[in-house]
Amino acid sequence: MDKSRRRFLDLSSASIISAALPASSEARQQQSSMDTGNFLHGVASGDPLSDQVIIWTRVSAQAEPKFIRTRFELALDKAFLNPVQTGYVKALKERDYTIKIDLQGLQENCVYYYRFSTANAVSVVGRTRTLATQRDKLTFAVFSCANYTAGYFNVYHDACQHQQNIDAVIHLGDYLYEYGMLDSNARPAYATQNATAIGRELPAGNERELFSLADYRKRYALYRSDPDLQQIHQLYPFICIWDDHEIADNTSQKSAQDRWINQTACCYTRKMAAVQAYYEWLPVRMPVHTSSDHIYRSFHYGSLFSLYMLDSRLSARTPALDYADYQQPDGQLNVNAFMTDISNDTLQMLGTQQLDWLQAELEKSGAAWQIIAQQVRVSENPIPLEIIQLALQYRSQNGAQKSATKQQIVQAFEQASQIMARLQLQDHTLCADQIERVKTLLPYNLDAWDGYPQARKRLYQLIKKNNRPTLLLSGDAHYAWSNLLQDDSADTLAIELGVSSVSAPGVEEDFAIDDPALLLQLEQASPLFNPRSLYSNFKDRGYLILQIEQQEVKAHWRYVNNITSRNYQSLPQRNHLLRIAYKNGRYYYR
Repeated sequence: MDKSRRRFLDLSSASIISAALPASSEARQQQSSMDTGNFLHGVASGDPLSDQVIIWTRVSAQAEPKFIRTRFELALDKAFLNPVQTGYVKALKERDYTIKIDLQGLQENCVYYYRFSTANAVSVVGRTRTLATQRDKLTFAVFSCANYTAGYFNVYHDACQHQQNIDAVIHLGDYLYEYGMLDSNARPAYATQNATAIGRELPAGNERELFSLADYRKRYALYRSDPDLQQIHQLYPFICIWDDHEIADNTSQKSAQDRWINQTACCYTRKMAAVQAYYEWLPVRMPVHTSSDHIYRSFHYGSLFSLYMLDSRLSARTPALDYADYQQPDGQLNVNAFMTDISNDTLQMLGTQQLDWLQAELEKSGAAWQIIAQQVRVSENPIPLEIIQLALQYRSQNGAQKSATKQQIVQAFEQASQIMARLQLQDHTLCADQIERVKTLLPYNLDAWDGYPQARKRLYQLIKKNNRPTLLLSGDAHYAWSNLLQDDSADTLAIELGVSSVSAPGVEEDFAIDDPALLLQLEQASPLFNPRSLYSNFKDRGYLILQIEQQEVKAHWRYVNNITSRNYQSLPQRNHLLRIAYKNGRYYYR
């Protein structure tokens, strides 16, 4: 291991401490020497175990000393009349003045309250809960993809209204976005077109794309200034995994895309800066005796369920294929070459080490449900070759050309949907040309598991071998869905639950669709290309409430009507409930 990585590991674990109640004389001495500072970014907790939980805060001061002496308190009540632990810790400059304490020796399934203080300020009171191994029902809120410039975090706020029912939050990544206000061509960057008008513009000093450690730290500070994000951290312990935008778009094990010309920071330096800031700002337990990017880990909730947080980004993923590399001079795709390359067994998503770890974890779990949480869509998402080629043209066009191609895409999708519907009805009046238009179906998103079919097959084999009820939680796509996961023999191995985004735009941004009726039409037609589909929502921003019981899991998708201001309403008419049971080797759902 090289010196830079060793120093990074040492630095990242420096403030992960456990503190016991000090002697009263020592406490008085330390209290008298506490420093001044404020808590502008709230508090947070995370990675709950049956006897441990991490608590977090950040101390802000006018000057930049080497450290700020701070006190923490843990109690069984909000008034702190029943203290459990208290202690003193230094908020270090080299850790961006963040404090992350791994409290130990706690009671199982116990609600705790915590706060931090300096000589002149006291933080808000946070609430957390240790992991339960004896409960017969647990409820989680699942989130993905929160983009600051795209809109307000009303989705987080909505979840906070159900605080008595949620045991913890599962966050599937894209906690923040690394883009600036402008791209490398000085045009509005992704999801920034409306930012100034709605008051979500990136501030001066952090308005460019992120590359350095200072850049990433400032962006986390911006996100954690949002009151809705602060509140949800204050109420619930988080169990997080990163996706790509915590580092860079479509990142993998060996890349962190550098889009700016003459950018001097190498990919490795950028990635290590992003990972360090992630561990500083989120209540995530640092990996022990392994590299910092091996973040995958498990949480076992007794006989009820086991949760596996996988990393399909940094630990082993190889770079995704790109359709543009297979585009011929006439604009057509070289399908044969593409199919050869995408079938290559060397394309990795999780890697051997992580798969072996997952297999061992599954084998030792005696829980009723196995829940695998990871970043990107696992199930197939096929669309006709014609639409893939049009989308590739759209990606490289501007202005009127782009608008015309969008209309072609919409028209092609409508026509292909009608053909697929007639095929399923065994309509013998279809002509050969019509059938040819939908004969070749290719994966829509090569950055998801569709771009790694051999890796997906290995995951399916592992799930099939385990032969127990399994659910997969997925994010990244900015729309909601549920699909059966089936292997080549059409056996249903698991059910995938895909969560929409908190605020990041979806299909409407990809193809500049501003007509809600058209989005609804695409949503309703998509199952024609995917017979394994149970549910989809292409239009709304939202989250998933997951209620787990021994005999049944309830997946409840919830949505908000607006992210352009803090005034919003929930959308009960768009909410969706899927009830899942498993008996005698079969899944039942309604």
